[in-house]
Amino acid sequence: MSSYLLCDQPKVVQEPGPDKIKEEIKSKVLRPGLWCCLLYARCWMSEAGCWVSEAGCWVSEAGCWVSEAGCWVSEAGCWVSEAGCWVPLGLVGLVTGGASGLGRGTAEHLVKHGGRVVICDLPSSKGREAAKQLAGNGAFVPVDVTSEDDVKNALQTTVDKFGRLDVVVNCAGIITASRVYNVKKDQPFDLKAFQRTIDVNLIGTFNVIRLAVGLISKNASDGDGQRGVIINTSSVAAFDGQIGQAAYSASKAGIVGMTLPLARDLAKQGIRVVTIAPGMFRTPLVDAMPEKVLRELEAGVPFPSRLGQPHEFALLVQSIIQNPMLNGETIRLDGALRMQ
Repeated sequence: MSSYLLCDQPKVVQEPGPDKIKEEIKSKVLRPGLWCCLLYARCWMSEAGCWVSEAGCWVSEAGCWVSEAGCWVSEAGCWVSEAGCWVPLGLVGLVTGGASGLGRGTAEHLVKHGGRVVICDLPSSKGREAAKQLAGNGAFVPVDVTSEDDVKNALQTTVDKFGRLDVVVNCAGIITASRVYNVKKDQPFDLKAFQRTIDVNLIGTFNVIRLAVGLISKNASDGDGQRGVIINTSSVAAFDGQIGQAAYSASKAGIVGMTLPLARDLAKQGIRVVTIAPGMFRTPLVDAMPEKVLRELEAGVPFPSRLGQPHEFALLVQSIIQNPMLNGETIRLDGALRMQ
């Protein structure tokens, strides 16, 4: 019996081995535009040469086979999750600010889709609790991103526990709000507060990047020569800063400004650099605001008129990981919000 049968309805077929499946795919036994049956599953080969199952999962035509568990696996070591999305098999990520908010949402999303994650956050954070919920696929390392020793320790833990590092997601950051000069108090903005904001948000982000690159560059490259990706978190305040946000906007604009130079710098190492500039998202800081203030914030977002959720930020992280052509760019994720 042939490994593949053209049919309108699923039929039982003989289970071929991976080598046979790859051989028949490469020989184009199945042509675009035809329904087929493969290992008891009905699938569709599109004109673009992609397989699409009834569940909405897809794999590329070249060099793919079906594992004994019935999951699509590519020669590059990728698999299709239940959500129908490509993720590198056993992807290892390091997420700063991973104990809460956008960072935690990202860590949980990566693990849900087959990854393993090292959560980095302050010792006083809920990082241990967050890592515990990820079972054996997560670990917590107390980290101050401005500390070279802390970051090096986190990277060593990543290697010791998971063997390598594929993705860095920088979510650690602080917010400082103050006018440049308080007329009533006859007092200028505290320069130390300004410096601290720059140190954590901008220099802290760069500190993690510069130290992580050495580890990521040791990875074997894929067909494009890619070894990993670094994803940074800026803010719409980098473009639409409000009164009192001079320090915060400057720190986030700095992240935007270094994105392209870093991407060009690391191109030869096969490491991409992309920045996300989120708008108003549900984070512990935002959730602590009065309900009236939250409603006003939501009303300012054109569509959807609500605050973003951490998992929506994580979805963009996933897309950046999956798409090798995304590089050197800052992507606004804000529901068309433009602060006035």
